[in-house]
Amino acid sequence: MLLSSRWKNGETAIMNRLNFLKEMQISLLKTAKFIYEPFLEEDTNKLEIATDRILGVEWKTVCRESEVNEGIELKFFNGFPIIIIRSEKNVRAFSGICPSCSQILMISTLYATGKCVQCEKDTDFLQGSGKLEITEYPIRLQEGYLQISFWNRTKNRNDDHA
Repeated sequence: MLLSSRWKNGETAIMNRLNFLKEMQISLLKTAKFIYEPFLEEDTNKLEIATDRILGVEWKTVCRESEVNEGIELKFFNGFPIIIIRSEKNVRAFSGICPSCSQILMISTLYATGKCVQCEKDTDFLQGSGKLEITEYPIRLQEGYLQISFWNRTKNRNDDHA
């Protein structure tokens, strides 16, 4: 069956019932998505916060995203060295401390490498090779700020003894 309607300019629009129902379905789904999307986003954020609390993860704001330059650089956050590497839109963060001897790593911005002068081990950040196995930190961009996830070790230590 064909549905017809007369527009203001006198033209008649004809649409068959199947096309009409398809259009209604698409419109209804778009409306439902528009209505529920803020609620789902809020629930997702709540779930993420709860998971971080359970695991003892703390997100700390290190700097503005605009302050992170292209290439590799060493920044200090609360006296703790962090190596930040940015290539195009990809940002990665590593511990700036040698896991073997706890010395601050020396970095080469030209070759994107790091070396411990105490134990003479090195790493290539771009290739992921070398003798140092440096901790990589999870990163997120939150409202224009770069945040790095640190594991709250004191909380987990207390949980182990409980």
